Amino acid sequence: MKTAWKRLGIMLGMIVVGVFLGALLITLAYCIPVNQKNAQSSMTSLNNEDWYPSATQLSSSLDTYFHSYLPGVLDGGTDGLMLDRATKEIQGNPLYEAMDMEGYTYYWHGYVVILRILLFFIDYEQFRFLNCALQLLMVFLLAHFLWEKKGQRYAMVMLSAYILLMPMAMSLSLQFSWVFYITMIASLLICYCNSWCSEQRIPYIFLGIGILTSFIDLLTYPLYTWAFPLLIFLLLKNGEKAGQYVKTVISSGFSWILGYAGMWFGKWVLAGWVVKRNVMQEAWEEVLFRSGSTETMNIFTRLSALYQNWKHYEYPLYMALLFLWLLWFIYKSLKKGTQMQRNEKNDAYLLITASAFVWYFVLANHTLGHHFFTYRIWGIAISSVLFLLCESIVPQEEGVSKRSRLCLVIQWGILLILSVGMTLTAREDIDVLNGGVEYQEVELEEGSQVEEEFIPTYPTVKQFSMGIRTDSKIGHCIIEVQNDGKTLYELELELAQVSDSCYETFPVNWKFKKGKNYEIVIYAEGNETPVYLRFTKDNVNPMMELGTAEINGEIISGQLTSGVVYSYRPLSKRTLIFLTISWLGLFAALSLEVKQIVMRVFYRLKGKSGSV
Repeated sequence: MKTAWKRLGIMLGMIVVGVFLGALLITLAYCIPVNQKNAQSSMTSLNNEDWYPSATQLSSSLDTYFHSYLPGVLDGGTDGLMLDRATKEIQGNPLYEAMDMEGYTYYWHGYVVILRILLFFIDYEQFRFLNCALQLLMVFLLAHFLWEKKGQRYAMVMLSAYILLMPMAMSLSLQFSWVFYITMIASLLICYCNSWCSEQRIPYIFLGIGILTSFIDLLTYPLYTWAFPLLIFLLLKNGEKAGQYVKTVISSGFSWILGYAGMWFGKWVLAGWVVKRNVMQEAWEEVLFRSGSTETMNIFTRLSALYQNWKHYEYPLYMALLFLWLLWFIYKSLKKGTQMQRNEKNDAYLLITASAFVWYFVLANHTLGHHFFTYRIWGIAISSVLFLLCESIVPQEEGVSKRSRLCLVIQWGILLILSVGMTLTAREDIDVLNGGVEYQEVELEEGSQVEEEFIPTYPTVKQFSMGIRTDSKIGHCIIEVQNDGKTLYELELELAQVSDSCYETFPVNWKFKKGKNYEIVIYAEGNETPVYLRFTKDNVNPMMELGTAEINGEIISGQLTSGVVYSYRPLSKRTLIFLTISWLGLFAALSLEVKQIVMRVFYRLKGKSGSV
């Protein structure tokens, strides 16, 4: 117990030192003069690309990439912020500037220490060249080490992990590079100083990694700095029991979280004291917002964060890479000279895999809004499963009997059936709308109501929108969904809350039967001024879901300007295949654990029956 308290005391001391050292380094960095030529050249280069270009389309970037599932989308806006902070001319107290950071006070911005020095000698374009060269060198060194010490398959896993980070984007981006360098430096340290990185030092090493991550990164995919070096450490470690490997994962994870959170907390305290502002409250509100605690975010929304980030790996080249790995594992499991066998490290690998799920679930708001770069956290789970399966493929001198091979084929068949079943449970949003066209307004007089046919394409509607305008500060607009005159669902809109956009959106959970026709009925109550509903002119851009609209028996020449968001299984065959591959790989990893549990129960029951 005394040893544990002593270790905790040392860790807290390291955090305190880290806080003051970090503040000192940024303050000293701001004392370095700015090379205005490089600063202006860098901002010009970045501004020519817009905010969210794709790494493969730099000359014709569009903000729509922000909402895409392309793996190479860059964050030019944050790169611009970094360049601005790193090239700031300091007029007053450099410590104050280091702590303030103009609206982003709760981040450390430790990248300034490196970037301000680099930009004194080179500009943004030259940095990208240097970035690419250094990344390739580090990847080569790590892959070479793993090939020599553990074998070809592990070097291929490492290269696959790098490919899944999207190398083009990594070399072109300031924001994405910092986590990469922390990860690679820590991994190379563990590889080339493996004897020094003992079990006793691991907590301190990962505490330092957590501190450094908090100091430099702006919440991109920080968990990578813990998980990937830990995977390398576990891979190189042998001869321990399963419990010891799990203990290493837990202790390193606790240390990393302590360093990451402690360093961040230290910035809030120190910055609040320096800038004379309640930075603690600002930061805590941001934490609550990014975790989704300040808004209605149910379990399904949080699960959606997992899915939205995972969809980036549906990219054809990523999909092909994962499919090739899966084929290799199936082939090796059925090959005469090898077989799949549970390894003592499996529990530890699965625990690391689960950490990615937990991160997305807890930080759902942030990972949903920034999935174009937070998707890389899934690389942790993929790498962990690949290492698990690679270590589970072992040589078999006697070969695999035909009966055993048949059992394996049946096992893969069962896993495939389970994977298809899980794939069919997936749900995606399908948007249908007729807005954005020329419209007409129809007055909803007191005592009158609008009726329009509604024929839903899919059985579940999760969001409904419609066009409406009014200046009334009292009263309500009622929207009902009816079937044969019976009201199934009802929405009530307070007219005082009608926004300036005149397009109101309602989260709903409507369930319908396929092939049935329904009616949308709308009327107003208690309004003091007219209420107008918006309809398309001459039925422009018609929605298949909406039929004839009437008001007091008179037909309206158009449809209610509205939108419907369905929740339905993926329509793309590629998505369905991709999800099946994903589930099959995960079930293959889990099956080794399940088989072990089943065998333990079987032998325990057999032992009891034999003793009777």
